[in-house]
Amino acid sequence: MGAAVLSIILAIGMPSHAQQLIATDEEKQIAFQELSRLQKGTLVVVLKSDKKQLDALDDVIQSEKSNRGQKKRAMKQRKKLMEGRKGFQADLVKAFYNLFTFSDFVVVFDHDLTKFKDDVEEGVFLNKKLEYDSSIELKEGDIFFAREGYTDPQEGARVLSYIVYDDENNRLDHPFPSVKISNLGPTMILKGVFENSDYRNADLVVERFDYKLKHRMATLREFLEIK
Repeated sequence: MGAAVLSIILAIGMPSHAQQLIATDEEKQIAFQELSRLQKGTLVVVLKSDKKQLDALDDVIQSEKSNRGQKKRAMKQRKKLMEGRKGFQADLVKAFYNLFTFSDFVVVFDHDLTKFKDDVEEGVFLNKKLEYDSSIELKEGDIFFAREGYTDPQEGARVLSYIVYDDENNRLDHPFPSVKISNLGPTMILKGVFENSDYRNADLVVERFDYKLKHRMATLREFLEIK
């Protein structure tokens, strides 16, 4: 996607600093404090690995009790899951490394979170190629997690998004921003339908996430009259 087209799509629906935020003063203050902590800390980007489903499919494929049809279906499902990981997720990781500047970040698979939370950090983080990289270290400071989830129906349509959680697994809802993973607009949807491709554009997801974090922090700073 060209830079000019990406800029136009990013601009659609992006509010000005003057637009009123529907939130209490206390909610605005809390959101600003959390954004400030994140900016000085580290965002842990959690990738959905589908490990449990892959393990279950492997069991079917390797089992002597599975018939030919069951094994064939399991192999087809496994291939689809792996292609999904190599597609959008690989692009998403590259996009974070290339485009995300709001804070420091590291990338982990969801099945490695237990190790991470048990302070087993070596060999847990992923590099730009989706490979484990022991040279990547977590800096000192506050930690936040970005994970796939659905937006609160009370805030509008229930949409698959990257949602931020604090280190105690508390979800940071509005006015703290999230970013949609799919359904980013008619252009991307039509591309997915007519080109038979994944319309989840990783660059656009990360660009919008980075923009919304910076924009929301600036907006809250203005509302709260913080210099």
